[in-house]
Amino acid sequence: MKKFFKIIISAVLCICFVIGTAPLSFAKGEEPTAKLNNVYGNNMLFQQKKEVRLVGKGKSGAEIGCELLDSSGNGICKEKSYASKSGTFTVTFKAPAGGYENYTINLYENGALFQTLKDVAFGELWLASGQSNMQYGFAQSSTYKENSKRSEWMRFLYVDPFATYNGSENEFPYEAQQDIESGSCCWLKGNDNINSVSAVSVYFAQDLQRKLDMPVGVLTPNLGGSLLVTWLARETVDSDQKFADYIKEQGLYLAENEWESSKVDWFRTMTSNYNKKVAPLRNFNIAGMIWYQGESEILLDWEIGYYKRGLELLQSSYSELFRFSGKMPFIATQVAPFEYTDKKLNLHNDEFIQFQMEDEVSRAITTIYDISLSYIPASGGIHPETKQPVGERMSACAQGLVYGMNNCHTAATVESTKIDGSDFYVTFKNTGDGLVAGGDYLRGFALCGEGGVYVQANAEIVSENTVRIFCDEVENPVAAAYAFSENNTESNLYSSMNGEKFMPVAPFATYTEDDALYWEDPSWARCDSEKAWFLAGNSDAGSFDVWNSENADVSVDNENQFEGEGCINVKSESDKKAFSISPVYTYNKDKKTVYYDHMITDWSKYNTLSVMVKNNGENDVQLDKLKFYVNGVTWFSPDVNGNCESGAVIPADGQWHKLTFDLDRLYLHGNECGAIYSRKKLADVKSFELCFKDGKGQSSDISIDDFRFGGDASKGKAGFFEPCVQRADNPWEFFCSLFTTFFSFIANIFKG
Repeated sequence: MKKFFKIIISAVLCICFVIGTAPLSFAKGEEPTAKLNNVYGNNMLFQQKKEVRLVGKGKSGAEIGCELLDSSGNGICKEKSYASKSGTFTVTFKAPAGGYENYTINLYENGALFQTLKDVAFGELWLASGQSNMQYGFAQSSTYKENSKRSEWMRFLYVDPFATYNGSENEFPYEAQQDIESGSCCWLKGNDNINSVSAVSVYFAQDLQRKLDMPVGVLTPNLGGSLLVTWLARETVDSDQKFADYIKEQGLYLAENEWESSKVDWFRTMTSNYNKKVAPLRNFNIAGMIWYQGESEILLDWEIGYYKRGLELLQSSYSELFRFSGKMPFIATQVAPFEYTDKKLNLHNDEFIQFQMEDEVSRAITTIYDISLSYIPASGGIHPETKQPVGERMSACAQGLVYGMNNCHTAATVESTKIDGSDFYVTFKNTGDGLVAGGDYLRGFALCGEGGVYVQANAEIVSENTVRIFCDEVENPVAAAYAFSENNTESNLYSSMNGEKFMPVAPFATYTEDDALYWEDPSWARCDSEKAWFLAGNSDAGSFDVWNSENADVSVDNENQFEGEGCINVKSESDKKAFSISPVYTYNKDKKTVYYDHMITDWSKYNTLSVMVKNNGENDVQLDKLKFYVNGVTWFSPDVNGNCESGAVIPADGQWHKLTFDLDRLYLHGNECGAIYSRKKLADVKSFELCFKDGKGQSSDISIDDFRFGGDASKGKAGFFEPCVQRADNPWEFFCSLFTTFFSFIANIFKG
C-alpha cells in the first residue's frame, strides 16, 4: 500500500512540474467567435507599467483569457474576465517596464485561442492630433531622405483621416464609437512604410525614443482643415453654455433631432472626428498629447478667447477620457506664419501662450516662427515642409514636462516688465540656461507710446532672463512687443539649453487693445538682405527680391553698415543722371498686379520716417524726392529734415547722415509751393520710391540703412497752405506759390 501511495504522489508531482514549466494555457472549449477591437494589432505598443486594457466582443458570458509571453516564449502573466450579456469584454493586466523586446499576447474564449498579437512592445505611448500640418505625411517632409534608416522601436497607430462608418467615409455616427471600423486603422513599426504617417509624429517619436532610450508609440488621428470643435465630445461642449452658444452661432452645432436631416461635415461639425477616431482609443493609457491645429479658426476669424477655451475643454475632457487622475500633459504648437490677411495671426497665437501660462504644470507650447516656410507647391504655402524641428521641439517639451529631463519644458514667456525712462525691460521665465540671440543683433522688438502705435526698436540681453528695449523714436514708452506680427520670421531671441538654442521666445505684446497698430517688421526696413520671405496667396508665398531699382545696381554690404547686420549699397553709372530704388510691394499673377500681404500700406498713424544715408563717392548726390504712390499716377513727397523741401543733399564725405521725413507735411507730386497735405493721404500706400540724381553726371555710390518710423496717436493735421514764393523751382511751382500767397492774404483779411 505504501508503495502504491508513493507511485501516486510521484505521478502528481511530475504532472505539477510539467504544468509549471509549460506555456500558460486554458481549458479547451468550443470553436471561438471572439474578436478584439480593430484598434489592436501586431506591432502595437502599450504604455509601460500601466494597465493594459484589451477590449472586444465574443459570446455572451464567455470566459476571456489572455497570456503575455516574452520574446523567448516564456509566460509572463495570465488574466481572465467574462463577456457581458451583450458579448462585450475587457481583460486587463499590468504592463511590464518598457524596453527593447517584442512580446506576444494570446487571447482565448472559453479556453480556445482566438487571436494572437505579435511583436507587441511596451514603452511610452502618446496621442497626436490636429489638422493638416499634423496630418502632413512623413514622405513630404524636407528631411525625409535623411531619416531613411528608422528604428523599429517607433510604433504608430495610423488612423485613416477619413475613417469609415457603416462602410462609408461620408456617414457619421451621432454617438461616440467604441471602435474604428476595419480597414481604417493599422499599427506600423518605424521601419515599415510610414510615408503617410504624420511627419510631426514621426520626428517626435524618433527624438523621444533616442532621448529616453525607450520604445515610443503614437496614436495618430488627424484631419486637414478640421476645426477644434470636431475633436470634442458633445457632453464636453454642452458642459460650457457660453462656448456651446458660440458654436451654435457659427452653425457648427447639431442637436440629435437635426443630425440625420443635416449635412454632417468632417471639417466643421462638432464631434465628427471625436466620435469616429478619438473615442475608440479610450482604452489605451497614454503619457500625454501633442496638438498642431488652429489654422481653420484663423481663417474663419473666430472671436478672440474662444479658441483658448476650446483648448481648455480639449485637455480636460481627454484627461477624463484617458483616465488621468489630474490633467493630461498637453503639448501644442503655435501656427506658422501665412497669409491670413486681417485675421490677426498674432492674437490667435497669443491664445496658445495664455493657455499655457494659466497651467504651467501640465501644459507646454512650442514656437515655430523661425522655421523655414518653404513648401511643396501642391500642398500650398500654409503647409511648410520642414516638420522635423516641430516634432523635435515637441519632444523637448515632453522631456521636460513629463520626464523631468530638461530644466525647461516650454517656450519662454513674459514674467514681468519695468519702464525706466526711455528704456523698457522685459524679464522672462522658462529661459532654460538663459537667453541667447540668434545672430549678432536682436530683431523683432517694438515699442509704443500713448496711442498704441508700435514702431521698431533695438534690444539687448542684459541678464540671463532680461532684455532691454529702446529706440530714439519713443521717448516715453508705455508698451513693448516682440515677434507680434503676421510675418515674424526674422525675430531671433531664444532660450538655451546645454550651450545651444533651445526654443524661440514666445511672441508677446503688452498692449493689445483694438486700437493697437502692431509693427510688421518689413525686411526692407533693416536693409540687410537682398531676398526675404514674403507672405502671399496659398501658392504664391516665397523668397523674393526685397528691392527694385532703376538705373542702379543694389547689393547688400555686410561690413559697412550703420547698425545691424548689413546695409544696401546702390551704385549708378555716370551716364545715368537719375536713379531710384523702391522696396518690392507687388508681384504679377495671371497678368495682374497683386500686392504682397502684410506690407505696410497704411502709413497714416506714422508721423515720421527716417533713414541713414552715406555717400561713398567723390561728388555730392541729391535725394530728389521720396515718392509715396497712393494709386498708379498720384504720389506725395514728404518734407525732409524740416527744410520745407522734398529733397536734400548727401555730401561726399563718407559719413552717415540721417534723413528725417515729415509725414504731416506732404507735397502733391513734389510741389512744395502748393497745398500741403498730412499723413491722412497715406492710408493706402501702394509703394514708395527713393529718387536720386547727380547733376554732374558722375558715377554714384551710396549706402542706405536703418529705416525708422515714428508713431503718433493723433490723426494728422488738416491740409493747409503757406506762402513759399522763394522756394519755387520752376514756372508751375512759381504760379502755385503766387496763388498760395494770394489765398493766404485773403484768408488773413477775413480772420482779422
